[in-house]
Amino acid sequence: MKNRIFMVFLSITLAVSPALLLTGCGRKAPDSPAYDTEGTDNSDEKETDDKSSAPFSHTFPQDTSAEENYVFPKAALYIDDTGKSMQRDGEYLYSYCDGRLMRTHTETGETTLLYETGSAHQLCFCLWGDAVYFVERKNYDSLDCRDTSLYRIQKNGKNLTLLRDDITNAYSPYLHWYKEKHQGNIYEIDIYEDIIYLMKYNNCDVCFKLESDGSVREIKKEDTLFGKIPPEFSPSYRSGIPSPVYAMRNYGYMFIQDTDKALYRMDPVSGAMENLEIDIESVRNFAFFHNMIYLEYKNENHTLLNLSDKSEIPTDHLLTEGVCDNIFSSGDKLFHCDVNYKKDPDSGNEIPCLFARCILPDGSSETLHAEIRATSKEESAYIFEPALEEESPYWDTRPTVCLIDDHFYCFAEKGTEHSLIRIPVGNNSDIQTLACWTTLLTASPSVMYTEKYEGEVNLGKKSSVSYSVKQLFLREQTDADRSINRALSKIYAGFEEKIDDTIQREKEYEETTEYTEYTYHPDDVLSSSIFCNYMDDDTISFDCFFSHLFIYETKGSRWHEYYVFDRHTGKRLTFEDFAGSSEHIIDIAFPYVERLAEWEVSPDIVLEPERFYLTVDGYALYFARDEIREDCDDGFFSDSFYITIPFEAFEETS
Repeated sequence: MKNRIFMVFLSITLAVSPALLLTGCGRKAPDSPAYDTEGTDNSDEKETDDKSSAPFSHTFPQDTSAEENYVFPKAALYIDDTGKSMQRDGEYLYSYCDGRLMRTHTETGETTLLYETGSAHQLCFCLWGDAVYFVERKNYDSLDCRDTSLYRIQKNGKNLTLLRDDITNAYSPYLHWYKEKHQGNIYEIDIYEDIIYLMKYNNCDVCFKLESDGSVREIKKEDTLFGKIPPEFSPSYRSGIPSPVYAMRNYGYMFIQDTDKALYRMDPVSGAMENLEIDIESVRNFAFFHNMIYLEYKNENHTLLNLSDKSEIPTDHLLTEGVCDNIFSSGDKLFHCDVNYKKDPDSGNEIPCLFARCILPDGSSETLHAEIRATSKEESAYIFEPALEEESPYWDTRPTVCLIDDHFYCFAEKGTEHSLIRIPVGNNSDIQTLACWTTLLTASPSVMYTEKYEGEVNLGKKSSVSYSVKQLFLREQTDADRSINRALSKIYAGFEEKIDDTIQREKEYEETTEYTEYTYHPDDVLSSSIFCNYMDDDTISFDCFFSHLFIYETKGSRWHEYYVFDRHTGKRLTFEDFAGSSEHIIDIAFPYVERLAEWEVSPDIVLEPERFYLTVDGYALYFARDEIREDCDDGFFSDSFYITIPFEAFEETS
């Protein structure tokens, strides 16, 4: 069986993990794991001090001075990147992107590959003691929905150990597009008091106890921090509010909410609780740092709440809506990252700039930035553009931008090449590539280029039709390339016909409709994009993504069509070309579809060629939710499902 896939042009949505102190959740503490690390060379790890931690904290000792109420002590300065794709620890930055878990020395820039897996796999890691713990979700489905594995590897890359390979997936049996875009099928991993917590939205799903010999055993939720939460309370699912595990490690107490959505803090040992008098529903964004909470209210007021005396301090900074997951604390400061473009006065090109906004405890803010100079906007913007193009089906929020001392660290992609880069803070910054890799399974990738255009047809009165199109073509080096381009051109022509049909329909609507100031005007917005989602030596696959927004009906539709081609002949390939007869494919694939369907679905649905594409782990099928789920009432856009059947499922019965 040939290797298959790459389903991803993973790119970046931005977040910042700046640091003045370079340490993280892996800082050694008196009660860090005591398993035997025989044969492990930790000579290159930076030792930490021997200060005693407070009863709750695994990172820093809490302040227990007489002036403080020790039930809810003032939090010590801390840095914690738990769950992020970039995490700091001593002299090192640990990062994960596109199947590569890496360690970078922050002074020399030397980068070491610790672990490599399929580029489309999902992975979340946590630093603990002298090891990196991580959960990995392979890019396929199974009928028992137990495809998540738990690993441990020493921070120097030695002694990789598989701890469990039968963990129930974070979401099963299906994913919709929103959850997939937000890494919805992988747990967040965190560790406290030798208990590994696998969580989603701050709630605990699976827990494992670390034994002294390095093994793990599953334990009940009631025997963990989550079992200490009173029945009438729950962890808050709101983005930006730290999980009980994160809060206990850094604050020494937990944040929970009651049924009225009021936010409390709680000491799980004594049971002491305090109402912070914050109505969670009135707040758009939360961000916690040191002894402060940043609150951005839905009425656009934004303040800092001092947890010691409950005083509120106005701040002159406003977080961008929806970025609270990407806010990071660093000591007594809070940092938030964004991207803007500015015109280069010399070349006239738009230059992308990284901005790290630092919020101080007195409510003021200051800005650090780095300009990335290149010969053209197309050349320079490749680092950020995918994160800004939300229509990409592979838009991913987990890769991070991190600020350490006077350098930004971030992941980049340009064509088929991905890299970890470092950019100095300041003007005209030079990019330093620390690691570079390709995500394709081919020694001779096809060369591609894109064409884009957009327009708007104003039909008079109140209606118009807007459209944007992104087209992808191969450099025609072979007859097969030319044949594939002809097929792609037919796809694009079909979408252009849809634009023309929509314009004609709107003209007719315009002529026959009487408008009042209370009626919706019938504007239409159409868009089309295409992505190469897989390539090996013999095969290339394209994902065509379409969107149609009907303003006057306040709803729309979005859908994908997939096209797989033979790179030697240019012929379009189907499921049968890879997996055998139609009957055999239906026998194996249809049970996966039946798990999603809530009424009778024709088995032949798995043979429709527009649904079929390849991944590194198996054969994949795409479905719109309203095709197979009866409860589809999603308002604006209906969800999408991606079923990936492992190659082994076909091999076992062949």
